[in-house]
Amino acid sequence: MICGKLKNRLIFSLMTIAAVIVPLLLMGGCATRGDVNEIITDLDELRNDYDQIAESSVTQDSLSREQLKVLRDIFTDVNYTLDQLLERMSIIEGKLDDLTMSASPRTYQGNIVQMPAEQDSVADTTMTQVEISAKQLYDTAYMDFIKGDYKLALSGFREFRTANQKHPLADNALFLMGECHFNLQNYNNATTSYTYLLEHYPRSEKVPDALLRMVEISMKRKDRATANRYFDKLEESFPNSPQTERAAELLGRRSSRM
Repeated sequence: MICGKLKNRLIFSLMTIAAVIVPLLLMGGCATRGDVNEIITDLDELRNDYDQIAESSVTQDSLSREQLKVLRDIFTDVNYTLDQLLERMSIIEGKLDDLTMSASPRTYQGNIVQMPAEQDSVADTTMTQVEISAKQLYDTAYMDFIKGDYKLALSGFREFRTANQKHPLADNALFLMGECHFNLQNYNNATTSYTYLLEHYPRSEKVPDALLRMVEISMKRKDRATANRYFDKLEESFPNSPQTERAAELLGRRSSRM
């Protein structure tokens, strides 16, 4: 009977975390690091219950091997989701720190005072203000993207690229525009963004991601020939990358270099 009670408690708690709490945290954008840590603590307690169930598996009320496997898979999925949440929170915290620094006029006034030549100071100050404005625009759009507001993020990235086509983050913004379209299932527009990136920013760190997306879009269109063509480019340029491995899985192929 003890094992049965533990079983019921464990299944109910896991399903609550996996099906309700974690999706709300990811989609709502309102989680704190304390919330995540509290869930992790709950998971540790549930693991103890799981161990007790496993030790009592010889009793009449024990879980079958199939049930134990299901519970183990649930633990794995929940832990992976929490890791993703913590990673996103770290990114958001970094962006907020950047925005806080950028919004402080005293900091930049202090740098201006230290400039030796007055004319150079004015020119450099103007350039600094432009760079700050561009970074703030990019960060705002990125925050919207993280929150899943893809239409608003798309508008922000488009505005950023219009005014800052030579900015170091221009290729990132272009790729994220494609990601917004992809998540909105606007695959034609997504294709335009990814192919433009591949043609005009061949050295961008986003190239393997863009190639993978083109494989995915081609498969959604049931255009296997095009998917294979993009996979060949991906395998040739990035043979040992996670993107190549993922593309091979989508195509049911095995990379010849992995």
